[in-house]
Amino acid sequence: MKLLMKQSLHLEHIGVRSPYKDLLGTLLLEDTAIVTSGKSERFFTGDDGKIYHHIIDPATGKPSEKNLKSVTIISKNGTLSDTLSTTLFVMGKDKAVDYWRFL
Repeated sequence: MKLLMKQSLHLEHIGVRSPYKDLLGTLLLEDTAIVTSGKSERFFTGDDGKIYHHIIDPATGKPSEKNLKSVTIISKNGTLSDTLSTTLFVMGKDKAVDYWRFL
């Protein structure tokens, strides 16, 4: 997900793109953090033809191979948004949804 920002007074107009580069929509936010963790921006293709991205699964020490393309968190706390987006990404869809429902 890619974010495009334009400042207007104290509000931020945020354009949100999917991992496939399509515009999903726009948000109007004030004093809010929006953070996305995903595998569509920073990656390389290895000699073996496999795509490797930068989000490491601590259980394997390798790039996370879960079934998500990206996770976006919006909150008042940027550190919390960053931590949750990466953690939920590594958890994979089912565990991330269960965790999010628990919060």
